[in-house]
Order: sequence, then structure tokens, then C-alpha cells
Amino acid sequence: MPVPKTAYNITSIIQMSDPKAKLIRIEPTDLTITLREIYHSLSDLCWINNLPNVSEMFKLSISARAEKTIGELGSELKLNPDSSVSSSAGEYIVSELARSTVVNDFGYMDIPLAELIKQKVKGNPGFDFFVVNRDTVVMIFGEAKYDASSNAYNRALSQIERFVEEEGKDVLDMMDLEHLVPEKSKENMAGGKKGYIAAFSSTSIPDDKLKENIENNKHYQALLKYEEVTCVAVSI
Repeated sequence: MPVPKTAYNITSIIQMSDPKAKLIRIEPTDLTITLREIYHSLSDLCWINNLPNVSEMFKLSISARAEKTIGELGSELKLNPDSSVSSSAGEYIVSELARSTVVNDFGYMDIPLAELIKQKVKGNPGFDFFVVNRDTVVMIFGEAKYDASSNAYNRALSQIERFVEEEGKDVLDMMDLEHLVPEKSKENMAGGKKGYIAAFSSTSIPDDKLKENIENNKHYQALLKYEEVTCVAVSI
């Protein structure tokens, strides 16, 4: 379940020079409220019962994985006494707000956070989140990075490129997504049609400067050969 729109505001939607790419800037409305909404969103497991064409055993297995992770997330998603967030909580915020934005505001098909559907409780080795573009029925793989003091777009973009070009982690992740995504998206994926979301923490850098910096980034440029590249800057 995506985080409600009340937990964040979209401040800018910027078309990049390449028509397949865009930059979205968002900010939490109130960090304490946003953290609570994220935890509630992750804790809601109703989506498991609504999975189509899957066995009860599969639903039980997914539920068991998710419940282990939720307990761990509860301790992560807490503000420190100085009202700051930890690095791991920061990445959850960036990941969930980026995923929720493309689901709530751009109509993408929602897929649960990777931590909830994979076997490890935390620190899963693949992508951080997944959605499907309903218009193109293309799988979109998202990676989130948090840095308390700078824009983290290079870290997100470079990791996506490495995951795709060197390690094939988008293909490996499909094993966990087999029963959660449309058949057409799997066919597109097998044919090389796929896209990526680079979600990252952002400073107050002006929109035009951030756009320029991203477009000059070699990792961003390398990803433009795919169907879609979306950058989501989260101001935290």
C-alpha cells in the first residue's frame, strides 16, 4: 500500500532533455507524520490476500517474510533525539516516498517494498522497490540512496548502472516478482524493455542546476538506452 499523499508534497515535475526521462522533486509534509505513515503503509498486509492466481501456500510464505521485516522496520523508522533520521531510515523514506509518488500521482502499478517480499529481513542485495508503468506495461526497478549532507543522485544512478550492466540484478529480482506482476511486463522484460527510478535525498539546490547535474552524469546517460529513466529527489 503506498504512503498517503498527505505525507508528502510534489514541489516540481521537470521534463528532462530526453523524452523518456523526468525529474520529480518531493518533500515530506512533516517528518514525524511521514515516518508514521510509512510504517503504517508497510504494516498493511491486505495486499497479500488480494494477489491474483496464486496459491494459499504462496500467500502464507509471503506473509511470513513480510511480518519478520515489519518488526525490524519499526525500530528503524524512529527519529533520533535531535530530530534526525538514521541512514537506514533515510533510505526507507526515500524509497517509499518515491514509490508512493509514482503510484499515487502517476498511476503506476504498486508492488510491495522489496524488503517485504524477499527472504532477508533487511539488506537485500537487489533493487529497493518495483512498480509497473501501466501505459507501457514495462517493469520499473527503483534504487534509493540517502546522504544527510549532499545530493545522492550519483550514488543511486551509479548503483543502478552497476546492478544492470555488471550484475544483472533486475533479472535476478524477477524470481521474487514472478507472481506479482502482469504477464505482459514479464514478456517485455524478457525482450529487454525495462526502466529505472533513481530515488535520492536532495539538498535545496535549484531545479535547473539539479537537472543540469543529472544530465551531465555518465551513469544517467548510460541508462537512457532503456524505456524509461525517472529521477526522484526527496528533500530530507
